Amino acid sequence: MSSTLTAKEQGQGWLFSPATDLLIVANVAWPLLALLGAVAWAGEGITFLQLYVISVAHRWITVPLVLFERRFFPAQARRFGLVAGVTTSLTGVGLLLAYALPHPKAPDNLLIYLMMVDYVWNAWHFASQHAGIFRIYGRRIGEMEGAETEKAVLRTMALWAILRVALTMQDLVDIAWLSWFDPLFFIAPLWWWFREIRKSRRSWPRISYLGSLVLLYGAVVGVLHLPQTSGIRSGVLVAHALFHAIEYLAVCGWSMMGKRGGIWSWAAPRPWLLIGVVVVLSALGNGALLVLGSPWLWGLATLWVSYLHYAWDGMIWKAPAKTA
Repeated sequence: MSSTLTAKEQGQGWLFSPATDLLIVANVAWPLLALLGAVAWAGEGITFLQLYVISVAHRWITVPLVLFERRFFPAQARRFGLVAGVTTSLTGVGLLLAYALPHPKAPDNLLIYLMMVDYVWNAWHFASQHAGIFRIYGRRIGEMEGAETEKAVLRTMALWAILRVALTMQDLVDIAWLSWFDPLFFIAPLWWWFREIRKSRRSWPRISYLGSLVLLYGAVVGVLHLPQTSGIRSGVLVAHALFHAIEYLAVCGWSMMGKRGGIWSWAAPRPWLLIGVVVVLSALGNGALLVLGSPWLWGLATLWVSYLHYAWDGMIWKAPAKTA
């Protein structure tokens, strides 16, 4: 294969452009986000609640993506409604369970069981999203082989790191012995990364995305050895949450650009404006609940919309091409 690529080939594979993809999909500037987070949380540890606050907007955007999608929502409204009903019922069951069986470590927290379910579901959602974006890049360059293997590789790495965060932040285990297993979960992702590098320069979208991702998750596991009040540790966890939220909003913007009809006739040429509106409204609404209303009510609403986000997101991205 010739080492010289045409202009068309050089643009192949990227969702937007090399610079834009690197910034908002591969999130190569995540170390800067981590540095800013380290400064903001210097001397104090970040909590799961704070991580929810800084990344809540991307959870809400799934709702308009579904409700305004004329190509599949009207035909499957009952199915989406059933899923919404199940998530609402799950939320109610969690509240009743916390009331009837108070958690020994947080007897006054009626959201504790909902948060536990959310953490596990969110971990799978994180892992699936990374694998899905990597697969989108694969399809754009015609790389169809090894899809199931790469999915397993990325999911395993992400799930292990997120599990380690929970175990460490809740002081459930001594990480001294657990850390011996960490390298095992990065061998396959690193091997896959070198595999992409060896192919050709047409794989640069996948190379940059996977490289940034592996480095991020390596940092997430690495900073768990630092004190909980370490600014660097808090900063990396903030960068991890923002990485996920930013890449999701970016892929949503890319998806909007191909939509037609209804509101999309206006939004498709200007997806970032619509995303900006959702982010601002989400910030204002969540801020009002937190400051003027009830933090407990905010937590309940956030957990419910998070469940909806996970469930509906899995449906819309897996929808058949003719109806998606």
